[in-house]
Amino acid sequence: TMLAYLLAERHGRSVCLIDPGASKPWRNNYGVWQEEWDALSAKLELPLNSGLDTQWDFTDVWFGGSWEVPVDSCIRLDRKYARVQRAKLKELLTSSKVQLFEEALDVQAIATNIFDGPSLRHDASGSTITLPSGKVIRSKLVVDTSGSESRLTRRMPGAGESPAPAPGYQIAYGFEVVVDGSIHYAPDAMTLFDYRTDHLSHDPEWERRAVESPTFMYAMPLGPAPGGSGSASQRVFFEETSLVARPAMSFEECKKRAFARLKHLGVAYRPETITDEEFCYIPMGGDLP
Repeated sequence: TMLAYLLAERHGRSVCLIDPGASKPWRNNYGVWQEEWDALSAKLELPLNSGLDTQWDFTDVWFGGSWEVPVDSCIRLDRKYARVQRAKLKELLTSSKVQLFEEALDVQAIATNIFDGPSLRHDASGSTITLPSGKVIRSKLVVDTSGSESRLTRRMPGAGESPAPAPGYQIAYGFEVVVDGSIHYAPDAMTLFDYRTDHLSHDPEWERRAVESPTFMYAMPLGPAPGGSGSASQRVFFEETSLVARPAMSFEECKKRAFARLKHLGVAYRPETITDEEFCYIPMGGDLP
């Protein structure tokens, strides 16, 4: 979306965006280091801060319970963090100069730049895209932004390089919920990592698996709950994440660990208020396109 916006708005290019989900809300939550976001905003000369909502002055990390580090030891980083407001950022980066087609190419690469159907054809002067609707688009450049499991791009090692190992996977389960009373984590800080495993000590086998295949809790305090008074009820986005594993951890395991952790920490959440559930799946590594 940003690439299309910049090409159309800043460089005057004729741009088409082909995305079957273009009108749908962006799904996943994203957090950013404030100083990096500010630098990007300045570089692009865009008011990107209008695409943020909650901001924290500090970032906390928890690594206690191993290597003789006390389990209640918290490291505070004096770095600001912020949550992206997805709807506002999408609105900011939407350009009326970009032609939008809410369709998907039904095509599979069978060799480099060779496809199994007529939807995409490359030649010496550009590319021809034929959409399911019959619309034909002629382009000088096609940018594939469909991710590491793209059907349009083959991934192979470079000359003289060995094939990359099978990718690892980042898997996470997240949700927003109303918490009554203490959220355990500091309400004025964003908790980037809580890697502790003491919440599983009641089940030695489960704890062993958690040590071998670790996950961490990520917590964003979002302020008072609607209708609440003061700090009695808070909205929090929690997410239990497997940073990278091969094979991938299941969403169900991340979910079980998340709720086991909250129970151990004495976090009294209201199950009926769970919203914005997130199932995050990101392949990591692999060959370059």
